[in-house]
Amino acid sequence: MASLDSSDVDLAIRFGGGRWPGTDAQLWMKERLFAVAAPKLAKALRGQQPAAVLNHTLLHDSDTEHWRSWCAQAGVAYRPRDGERRFDDYDLVLATAEAGLGVAIGRWPLVKATLDAGRLVRIDGPEFTGKKAHHIVTRNGETRLAVRQLTRVLATMAEQ
Repeated sequence: MASLDSSDVDLAIRFGGGRWPGTDAQLWMKERLFAVAAPKLAKALRGQQPAAVLNHTLLHDSDTEHWRSWCAQAGVAYRPRDGERRFDDYDLVLATAEAGLGVAIGRWPLVKATLDAGRLVRIDGPEFTGKKAHHIVTRNGETRLAVRQLTRVLATMAEQ
């Protein structure tokens, strides 16, 4: 995590709850979450009830929170089971889903390029907002015009 204590860093984009000591954090972008799969698997799941997803390998990072939330919103009970695949890196989750080896929770905007390229497809089921978000973080009381202008540009980019 970039330290704002040094003169080399004027602002940072951080993912989390929005509170970091010695900083001002502005909400930049919330994550939208939904289930995704490789096109062939997504086609096989089309039109089925959300519970059908649980018949396939669930892919996730070290935390099952997103799958628990997806299941709760879909009205199905999440239960950890053999065969789930956990990864320390979200890029590996997406790569494994692209290979057709299971269903992942897509974290928009991180999954956007993969969806646009058609390597992953959104499948039927709920969409929800994550508990954590991306924030623009500056030093407490930052007043420099250039930093404030860049913050506004980044905010505008997120809106688009």
